[in-house]
Amino acid sequence: MTDSPYKGIDFFVEADEELFFGRDEERKRIIGNLTASRLTLLYAESGVGKSSLLRAGVAARLRHSPRPYLPIVYSAWTGDPTAGLLGALGGADGSLEEALERKVTDGALPLVILDQFEDHLYDRSDEATRFDDALARCIARPDLRANFLIAVREDAYSRIGDRFKARLPNVYGNFLHLDFLDERAARDAATLPLEVLNARLENGRPRYELGPGLLDAVLGDVHRVDDDRNPVLAADGTPRVETAYLQLVLERLWDEERANGSPVLRLETLERLGGADTIVSAHVDDVLDALTPPEQDAAADALRFFVTAGGRKLALGTAEVSGFSGVPPETLEPVLEHLQDHRILRPVVSTDAEPRREVFHDILARPITAWRGRHVDARRFRGLERRNRILAAAVAVLAAVTAALILYAANPIGLRKLELATIDMRFRLRPERTPSDVVFVAVDDRTEATPRRLFARVIGAVDAAAPRVIAVDVSFDSPLEGQPARAGTPELVSAVKDASAPVALAAVDFSVSPGESGGTQLVPLVLAGDARLSDDCAADGVTYGYAGLPDDPDGRVRRIEGSVPGRGAGDPSMCTFAVVAAHLAGAGDAKPSLETARRRAWSNQTYNTAWIDYPGGPDTIREVSSADLLNGRTPPGALRDKVVVVGSAAEPTDTLRTPFSSAHPGPKVQAAAIDTVLHGEPLRDAPVFADLALLVTLLVTPVSLIWVRSWFWAAALAVATVIALLGIVIGAFAAGYVVSVVLPLIVLALITASGTIVTLVLTGRARAAAR
Repeated sequence: MTDSPYKGIDFFVEADEELFFGRDEERKRIIGNLTASRLTLLYAESGVGKSSLLRAGVAARLRHSPRPYLPIVYSAWTGDPTAGLLGALGGADGSLEEALERKVTDGALPLVILDQFEDHLYDRSDEATRFDDALARCIARPDLRANFLIAVREDAYSRIGDRFKARLPNVYGNFLHLDFLDERAARDAATLPLEVLNARLENGRPRYELGPGLLDAVLGDVHRVDDDRNPVLAADGTPRVETAYLQLVLERLWDEERANGSPVLRLETLERLGGADTIVSAHVDDVLDALTPPEQDAAADALRFFVTAGGRKLALGTAEVSGFSGVPPETLEPVLEHLQDHRILRPVVSTDAEPRREVFHDILARPITAWRGRHVDARRFRGLERRNRILAAAVAVLAAVTAALILYAANPIGLRKLELATIDMRFRLRPERTPSDVVFVAVDDRTEATPRRLFARVIGAVDAAAPRVIAVDVSFDSPLEGQPARAGTPELVSAVKDASAPVALAAVDFSVSPGESGGTQLVPLVLAGDARLSDDCAADGVTYGYAGLPDDPDGRVRRIEGSVPGRGAGDPSMCTFAVVAAHLAGAGDAKPSLETARRRAWSNQTYNTAWIDYPGGPDTIREVSSADLLNGRTPPGALRDKVVVVGSAAEPTDTLRTPFSSAHPGPKVQAAAIDTVLHGEPLRDAPVFADLALLVTLLVTPVSLIWVRSWFWAAALAVATVIALLGIVIGAFAAGYVVSVVLPLIVLALITASGTIVTLVLTGRARAAAR
């Protein structure tokens, strides 16, 4: 697509010479002065088009002249201007005078055009002072064949004298003034560039043109007006035209028509776009929207003072605007410079030292007011939205705290089951291990006529292997059907009493009888018809322990109790089997206080409870066959110094539901329980304050969600929070702590939902209020 022949608010450069029209007389006058006079001053209001004229009109024409003119246009007034101009002259060595002398020696006549000189006049640095001195010396040397033109904005014209009168006594001796285009020149600037493009077209291609009535409509919208909104007239009586806005409107029309494939710029398109006012308004919006949010706030606060309620323009200095708006000058000045650079504001001549600015054109008053109104409404809406988000955060936090307290106090059965299911998952995610201190000897007594006699032989073989403790997890009070109750009992009793290692027998039932000291005692029913008494778990000889394990609400076994109370309120308690076995192996007190899982005890469970630290599934407990043991096939030392759990491998009813299995062999569960007690109950409930701290920490996430405007990032933050929570929970479990996860997740969901609902409701009301 052909590039636009119009420049919008930008200026024409030398390469645009063929497209630059409307300034023939001014170009001739400037060239005449520049080539004939040592110094020419050119001043004009901002937006007149002097930069375009000096580049595409003056410099380009001089460069094509048969005479040895060397035009240098310089306008980069940042850093060291002397070094910058030397670079433009083609060398960085020596002084400015020497550089010009070299050009003269080469046969050229340097014509130095210093554009946008007002930027330099406000520079008070040492580099600027040195440049003024060097420039003045060059201008004052009559033997140096070089001419200079200084182009300055009209509001800064008087500052030239302030800087150069002492250096150049007749600094104002030769000056030119440049005015806005008259209507004839404006028509040339609009139509003649299209003729240039048409001349380049191949035969038969559609010609570019302005449609009927378009130019009249555009010129009517962009003519200059005075402070009373009357047209500013040229010498021929026609209105003068705002050059920048003429170019802006024509460029927009060009882009629109070319995008639609039309070579004609039509009045209908201008009307469809809303006219010149709307095009200029879009430019205002683009310029102001390019500012950062804080800069937009500063612009909105400042612009209200440049345009009165009646639409009248006011010329103000930065300090005045700062005092009116409350915006600090250091924040305000860059914003005003941005608006000036993009033809929203223009500098004006001021009688005081402070430069002043006003709205560039009356056509901007309405779009500026409209933009400011939208911005103020949006800012008010943001304030309401911020307040609503704070309120939503407070409501969400209150809802979360309330929900947490209610759920924590109620602790319903469904919540407990969910939490237990997550604990099972944590068990499965944790790497399995094989306990080194516990071994299970599996006795297959399905074909044995007298099972008690078989167990007597196994106990003897185990004792011969020098274990630390023999823990017999067998119920002998229920003989096989058709077998005498006492069959093999003497051999079993002898094997237990004759064992060198401590023996712990499991009891699944007991009775209460009077004790020798006048109280009561529990009588474990271990051998049917031949009960043994045990008034405490530390008695010498055979020791008994209750083999029952408490079920959790979902029917799975995850914990061990230190002791089981009798059936009456005043009855003594009886140590459990695993505690007895661990005590006999030297693991502390025979009646330890196992309260590492008391927070999740329920129903008839006691607080004297601990989590069974399962090493893994049933296969993680090392198993030795009783047949191998009796036949001498067991490796030497396999049972030495181990707690050996002896149990039946054939009893189908002795299985339990655990986190790993729905049919976990009971003796292996006991082995895991013994291993747990031996190692000091390494798995324990996290302290209450840890769960509460986690809940409080989680409050940050939903509160953050309330402040995140993007649904994508809100969802990402929520997912990241859940992942982080699960990571914390799993990591804590690996470290031996059971942290609640269901309650925090529920609270997180509740607070997020409540916060989101409250935010949506309040934001909707805020939008309605803003409208």
